[in-house]
Amino acid sequence: FHPTTDRSVAGELARQAGNFGIQSGVADAVNFALDRLYRYPGRVDRRGFRFVHCLQVHDAIMFHVRPDSVAWFLGTEHEPGVLQQCMSGVEIFQATLEGVRIPGSPVYHMPVEHAIMLNWGIPIKREEGLALGIPEAYLPKA
Repeated sequence: FHPTTDRSVAGELARQAGNFGIQSGVADAVNFALDRLYRYPGRVDRRGFRFVHCLQVHDAIMFHVRPDSVAWFLGTEHEPGVLQQCMSGVEIFQATLEGVRIPGSPVYHMPVEHAIMLNWGIPIKREEGLALGIPEAYLPKA
């Protein structure tokens, strides 16, 4: 370990150290949600996997989802899909360094946002989604 006298470096290191507990807690919550997704009943049917986990970057997760399973996976505003059930099923709360919940602390749940992409970072066009058999409700408006 080599201490620094550069104030900007020291400030950045202090920020990262302070952020570590938060980021590692989020990473744990995402890992719990991924475990719930991996074990979800009905994940595999007679045609194979309905969805597969492809990539996790911090608190973002990328899945490949079969077009016939998009509605089941994402759900609707009034009926949560697999993704919402698994992500929001993970409870997050304040705890001691030993992992013991602090009495009276509120319980939080992971929020879920989704976007359908044809390729990484490239939103799917309506025509492309329709050609693949993705339900219209999940595609951009005409």
